[in-house]
Amino acid sequence: GRADAEAERTLREAREDADAMLADAKSRADRMVAEATGHADGIVGDARAEAAELLDRARREAESTTTRARAEAERLVEQANLTYDNTITEARQEQQRMLAESEVIRIADEEATRVRDAAHAESERRREECDAYIDDKMGRFEEFLGSTIRTVARGRDELHAGPSLARREAGGRRAVREDDHYGDGYGEY
Repeated sequence: GRADAEAERTLREAREDADAMLADAKSRADRMVAEATGHADGIVGDARAEAAELLDRARREAESTTTRARAEAERLVEQANLTYDNTITEARQEQQRMLAESEVIRIADEEATRVRDAAHAESERRREECDAYIDDKMGRFEEFLGSTIRTVARGRDELHAGPSLARREAGGRRAVREDDHYGDGYGEY
C-alpha cells in the first residue's frame, strides 16, 4: 500500500544520496590530488623527492577516505534495507491483526504513519551522519593537502632564495630577499 511505496521511495532516495555523496567525495579527492600534483612539478632535487613522498601519502589518504566513505555508505544502506524490511513486516502483521473492527483499523493507520515517520526520521539521521562523516574526512584531507602545499611552497622558496642568502649589503647587513611578497615574516635577514 502507501506505506510500501513510501518506504521504497525513502530507500531509493537514501541509495541515490549515498551514490551522490560517494561521487562528490571522489571528485573532490581527485581534484585535490591533481592540484597537489601541479604544485609539486616545479620542485627539483631533494624537494622533488619530498613532494613525491607527500603526494603518495595524499593519494593513499584519498583512497583510504573514499574506501571508508563507500563502506560507511554501504553499511548505512544495508541498515536502511533491514529497517525497511523489519518495518514493513511489522506493519503488515499489525495491520492483519487489527482488521477485525474499524476502531482497530484507525489505530493501525495511525501506527503505520508513526512507523513511516520514524523510518523517515531514521533515514534522515543516518544520511546526516554519513554527510558529517564524509565532511570530516574530507576536511582532514583538505588540511593535509594544505600542509603539503605549504611545505612545497617553503621548499620552492628555499630553492629560489638559496644563493642570495649568503650575500650581504655594505655595513654587514644581509640583503633583503627578492621574494618578500610571500609574507612569511622573513623580509630581512
